[in-house]
Amino acid sequence: MSILVHKPKDSSVIKIIGWDSDDNTLIVQFKSLTAWAYYGVSEEVYQNFIGSDSMGYFFNKNIRNKYDSQKILSVREFSTIREISFEQEKEE
Repeated sequence: MSILVHKPKDSSVIKIIGWDSDDNTLIVQFKSLTAWAYYGVSEEVYQNFIGSDSMGYFFNKNIRNKYDSQKILSVREFSTIREISFEQEKEE
């Protein structure tokens, strides 16, 4: 399994992105802590996504509603997520 991970520094919407090159699955965790899997996303789209000036704009224009997707209800559902180890916010 080869997973590329990107943590945007200045996105107001996206917390972390992972892309699994074995099955072209893009995992996006939003600042709201919801996470979604998008299937069939090429490496070119992933690279353009993480290199875009506005990741939220790129996501809405080129990924959302363009790929089969599934909301991730549990980390146990996806081995990709276990590898990425999405961070959970600590409640204060």
